[in-house]
Amino acid sequence: MGPESLGGADVTKRCGFVGISILLVMSLSSAVAAQGTDPGPVPAPAPAPGAGPGPNATPDQRADRQLQQMTAELGLTAEQQVKLRPILLERAQKADALRKGSAPRGRAQRQEMRSLAESYTERIDAILTPEQQAKAEQMRAEARAKARGERQRRGAGAPPAEPPAPTERSK
Repeated sequence: MGPESLGGADVTKRCGFVGISILLVMSLSSAVAAQGTDPGPVPAPAPAPGAGPGPNATPDQRADRQLQQMTAELGLTAEQQVKLRPILLERAQKADALRKGSAPRGRAQRQEMRSLAESYTERIDAILTPEQQAKAEQMRAEARAKARGERQRRGAGAPPAEPPAPTERSK
């Protein structure tokens, strides 16, 4: 008795369907079994250096972001990180106070921020090795150049434009 006597093509289709059904059930059961094992919480990926909270970041967030960047760029040790974190946090808090305070805006505020940065640079450099100090100074120089370019792009600090020449209509 061959397959033709049992319905021919129908038997072949049924066998294929049953085979596919068995494979589907097996794959679903292994997926369900895998879900039963709890690997625990998945940690969030670390932000890339320089990435992170925007301009509305808290002093804590800014200090953490800067510490991460310095660790990545300078290869800070765990001991250096522990020593630097409070310094970076204090600096971020004082910078916030300057920005939100009644200090004048513009050039005077920039000068106060520069003085603040310089005072903390000495404290930070005291924790770094000579090689790290050199790299940190290079990073600071690049940041100053970038900030200068941003100010010029926005028009701050650029020489005043000359007034337009009088035209025949304005005479």
